[in-house]
Amino acid sequence: MLESQINKLFSLPELKFTNRRNLTNHIIQFEAYKSSEFEVCPKCATKTTNIHDQVYVQRKDVPIRDKIVYLRIRKRRFRCQDCNSVFREPVPGIRKGFRSTQRFISHIRWCASYFIDLKRVTIKLRCSSWLVYKVFYEQLSLEAKKMNYEWPKTIGVDEYSFVRNTKTYYKEFATVFVDFNNNKVHEVTLERSFDNLMSSKSVDIKCRENVKNVVIDMSSTYKEFVNSHFPNTKITSDKFHVIKLFNHVLNKIHIETMKHPVFLKPRTNPMRRLYLTRDDRLSFLKDQLLNTLIVFSQSLKRFINLKRGCFQFTI
Repeated sequence: MLESQINKLFSLPELKFTNRRNLTNHIIQFEAYKSSEFEVCPKCATKTTNIHDQVYVQRKDVPIRDKIVYLRIRKRRFRCQDCNSVFREPVPGIRKGFRSTQRFISHIRWCASYFIDLKRVTIKLRCSSWLVYKVFYEQLSLEAKKMNYEWPKTIGVDEYSFVRNTKTYYKEFATVFVDFNNNKVHEVTLERSFDNLMSSKSVDIKCRENVKNVVIDMSSTYKEFVNSHFPNTKITSDKFHVIKLFNHVLNKIHIETMKHPVFLKPRTNPMRRLYLTRDDRLSFLKDQLLNTLIVFSQSLKRFINLKRGCFQFTI
């Protein structure tokens, strides 16, 4: 039970832990060895069980309660029976040529992302600055490669307000391109005018022919940009903006209807917002009140029926 918990802690399932020692008040050492029946030669890919000798290596792991942790691993050296080469058995979770585990490297990435500077990481983890910089910039290059991929099949284009201009006090908008296939932001461009979009980095992304579907609001600028930059696309208007414009017209008709003499105090009448509620959220009594309301206006009745069909189509 204790051994399984230790293996789960260090994420090294192929190692067998045998002993734990406190070298000093701040250093802990775990002894372990790998128990496998055979190994595969890295040169000729042949299984071999011929053990040449064994060596002890020491690898650094994630600190436990601010105490440095070392793993003293007994590694066997095998001699291949076909090519007669000698090789050392690998341990999954420890990269070749590194004096630390992969878990410790991941911990360095986390510290480098949340600490104020990288110097504090070297002091906290008691490792070399070369290792911290190497691991951190490797992570940055990987993140850059993840973001630098081609246009997906379905994207969404919309504006978003980040800050307010301190001089003009107007909101400054940015255009956000959303990758719906991977559910993440693909690109962000400052401003929302057509000229700024055509001169932004979004036009430098490769394979714009891959885009088949674009979801936008009813902005003429975005429609013009999509038609000029994505030739093989089908434009779809966001249902939120469609229903918003529809409700605006419906509200005008409703205001005229509420001016009928039969309604007392139209501003405080509880029936004035029933037409905006979905049918599945209306109780039986409210549904009857809504049917009574639309009797006084054929235009309101026609628009409510159209709105119900629009909800059924978009949801």
